[in-house]
Amino acid sequence: MAAIFLVGARAAGKTTVGLELARLLACPFTDTDQHLREHLGRTVAEVVAAEGWPGFRARESAALREVAEAKGNRTARLREVLLGKAPALRRETGPVRFPWLNASQEKAVNQVLCAKEVAVVHGPPGTGKTTTLVEAVYETLHRENQVMVSAQSNTAVDWIAEKLVDRGIPVLRIGNPTRVNDKMLAFTYERRFEAHSDYPELWQIRKTIREMTGRLRKSGREDRERLHNQLTKLRVRATGLEIRIDTELFTEARVIACTLVGAASRVLERKRFSSL
Repeated sequence: MAAIFLVGARAAGKTTVGLELARLLACPFTDTDQHLREHLGRTVAEVVAAEGWPGFRARESAALREVAEAKGNRTARLREVLLGKAPALRRETGPVRFPWLNASQEKAVNQVLCAKEVAVVHGPPGTGKTTTLVEAVYETLHRENQVMVSAQSNTAVDWIAEKLVDRGIPVLRIGNPTRVNDKMLAFTYERRFEAHSDYPELWQIRKTIREMTGRLRKSGREDRERLHNQLTKLRVRATGLEIRIDTELFTEARVIACTLVGAASRVLERKRFSSL
């Protein structure tokens, strides 16, 4: 199938139409806005503010070419698999029994566990797709230390994350806390960061740095040098605490949950996951 490009004004419904077309045609869908957010780590508004609409359109066109013309890399490989032009790689494993699932759910979970690249679980509403995915994640955690769970909407992410929390899985929710539901709010990166035992010391150091920075502007040359030295030591200590808290949060979590846009968060930079 040739690539289909949807063009239209902002808020015209391109994403809605694209998702429905992808469902009907059984082909992958790529949102260029989302693609840019994931690769640049910035929102569309931030790109426009920094580079203007011409700059954004240039990046958007480059993103389209990158996906459509990719050759010999991971993007090209996954594109061919999702279009059905290349078989997805699988691992040979014996079937796992899940007596509490129905036959189709059990089969779907085993297909996910056998997949080395990608597995698709689809079906009409109410057929147990979320239950199937939760079981697949739970079983994968018997083989791997950590899994990333991602979905297009915050509601979908929270729904899966809640079920994993109910199973006793430590979840770290990445994303804007104002978009997270009440139950998962306590599991957000921000809330867990502030609940860490080292946070009170970090908060006090940050407060001291702000106060000293204000005094620095009004100080003389001799005081300025002394304050600079003190600020340097405080910043080094603050950075050390931030790194330690961040490391412990990610080490303790078995599941990292976020939206597709949230996957571009700065806290996930240089993080790698064997399964998504």
